[in-house]
Amino acid sequence: MNTMRSAALVLAAALAVAAPVATVGAQEAGTGVQELTAGTSGSTLTLSGTATFVDVPRQVGEDPSGDAAVAGVGADVTTMTIARPNPASNNVTFTFGVADAPPAANGTPQTLYVWPVSANGQDDSFYLEARHVSTLFPTSQNPTFKLMQDQPEGFADIATLTGVMDGTKVSFTVPLFRINAQGGSTIGQGGAGGGLGTTIGVPGALRFNGNLLGDSAFLDGPDYEVPEARVTFGLAPAGTPPSAVATPNAAVVTPSTGAFSANLNVSGMAPGSYVLVTKACYGSSNCGLASTDVTI
Repeated sequence: MNTMRSAALVLAAALAVAAPVATVGAQEAGTGVQELTAGTSGSTLTLSGTATFVDVPRQVGEDPSGDAAVAGVGADVTTMTIARPNPASNNVTFTFGVADAPPAANGTPQTLYVWPVSANGQDDSFYLEARHVSTLFPTSQNPTFKLMQDQPEGFADIATLTGVMDGTKVSFTVPLFRINAQGGSTIGQGGAGGGLGTTIGVPGALRFNGNLLGDSAFLDGPDYEVPEARVTFGLAPAGTPPSAVATPNAAVVTPSTGAFSANLNVSGMAPGSYVLVTKACYGSSNCGLASTDVTI
């Protein structure tokens, strides 16, 4: 029995050398590699691990407070942000920050929130619209959130969305496919719906039927890039700083769990000690590094 136990300990030690645990490097906003093991067998390098992908909502626009045409009705928007909180979900969230609390459900005047969107530089005349209650949409004491489209024959109701209207913000959750986008796409400001911001009217009235301007806004800077869960990796001679190692190889990632794995043929590399660096990214600049030593 003691002989068997000794053999087991020797085997465990050998496996630990062949598959070392990573040194996790600095991570931005929580995105990065949490676990990493790697080892070689013949001419194949095998690696696996888990990564965490944390979205950083991006503020894409800012508007001064106190500049709405009518005060105290929730028409004063201040910020615009876009996020993809869950890498396993094909949804993005658009959010207006609101400086003054919106009116009560079914109140007058009616404040409408409008966000025209484009994807990949193409404007398909989609816009997001939220309102408290309207005879144009299913009558309810709850807010309604819609994806609309400007068409030659008028405004088309494309889809009912989920959203939040809580007095400090108005947000829309939008399936990417609805606006012809996907992971890696860019989302910008479109020209439909009369412009980004708010419009004031009465319940049941058409948006352009005598409605008053609420608050106009504009997006700033480059278009929003829809993040994707990615893990890349590369090798360099032992002692190379991890931040200096290129990571051109892609691992297979399961976004719902963060698990990743990859195999790499290293038969063309000289035998010796190397540093293996993995890079987990959720968006082009939201990344974290981890490294471990391997012997080829």
